[in-house]
Amino acid sequence: ASHTSALERLLLRGGKSGVGAGSASMAGGDRRLADMAVGLQKLAVDVISGKEPMTESLEHVLQAIREDMEGVTKKGNFDHAEDQGEVDRARDAILSCNVDKGKILMYTNLTENAEKEHGTCRTEEGELIMKKKETCSHVAEIAEYTKVPDCPNNLVELQDWIHWAEKLNETLSPPSEECIETDEALVEQVAACNKSQALFESTFCGYHQTVEFTCEVYHECRKLAIADRDDVHAAVKIAEAGRKAEYSTATDIMCLVDVLEAKDAERQGKYQKCADKTTDTSKLDIEYHDAPAALDCDTGPVTVYPCLGQWQYDHYTSKTWYLQAPTTVCTPCVHIEPPTDIPTPSPATSLPTSLPTLLPSLSIAELASRRHDSSDLPTKSPADGGHHLTSMAAALQQLAVNVIKGTERLTDSHLA
Repeated sequence: ASHTSALERLLLRGGKSGVGAGSASMAGGDRRLADMAVGLQKLAVDVISGKEPMTESLEHVLQAIREDMEGVTKKGNFDHAEDQGEVDRARDAILSCNVDKGKILMYTNLTENAEKEHGTCRTEEGELIMKKKETCSHVAEIAEYTKVPDCPNNLVELQDWIHWAEKLNETLSPPSEECIETDEALVEQVAACNKSQALFESTFCGYHQTVEFTCEVYHECRKLAIADRDDVHAAVKIAEAGRKAEYSTATDIMCLVDVLEAKDAERQGKYQKCADKTTDTSKLDIEYHDAPAALDCDTGPVTVYPCLGQWQYDHYTSKTWYLQAPTTVCTPCVHIEPPTDIPTPSPATSLPTSLPTLLPSLSIAELASRRHDSSDLPTKSPADGGHHLTSMAAALQQLAVNVIKGTERLTDSHLA
């Protein structure tokens, strides 16, 4: 009767099937089952030895215990499936972190096309520059006659002055129609190429921003998902160990219940089998997953970006068209701190940016009004004619350099 009362108290502690439901705590459930197993083991020994009789009340208690343990095992299977689902979900969360390669590829193609179009434009610009040098060669010849001879001191030297002035006047003939058209086409080409350059740089900046942002989002997503997976694994491993312990003890209890419910002649043999048995809990094993391999998200192609010196070398200054048609000032990406190594663009040609000072020069308008004054040199004093021609030479030399460089165009006012 004492054994029966003790078993009834264990069965009623926490309510029927309370252990499998995760009752107050896993540890509390383990202790309850362990106490029940110890009580049943002592009862079995006493019943086999004849010290404790089997009564109807005890049979009812044993039946309730069997139902309780079946609930424990069923709940264990259910919890195992739920925990395995949590582990799988944690793995799938890592896999859900994705790299939008389609968007990156789109920007890659846009950038490559923009660079190709810019390179083609600069090549055509260089060809127009060469054509202008050919069709407007008489303008370049002006510079050959801008070196002013020494002031004449006698009639022979004065004749040299007149010859020089005549040659200079010949070079001032109007440019050909082809020269004018080439000059206008070049101005338009330079503007178009500068626009194409700006488009290429802004497209590359978009490419840079897309790659950097996409990879940053992916790596952050993966980092958080792996941290969550680690937390899930840690919690499930604790639950898994407790669940296996409960399942093992529950099967031991049901084995002892079988002993007590057996016939007298069979109890000893069944009891020995219970003592020798080992419980296989492998069906409650959780399959833990390693973190899936990281996806390839390479920021290498955009490590160097507009307008770093290396970037300008890779995309501009190392190109064959650059010497003839150099780029304009590079526009940095607005989403990046301006680089500190932006190089100064090379000049368009090797012409000097400044000329030696001769004498105070006349304006182009003044030169136009005095275009044929050189024919009057014999009637002027040498000093007066020398000052006029020297000033004209200085202005024409500067005009010639500007026209050759493309910074100034010949207009009707120049030719008048």
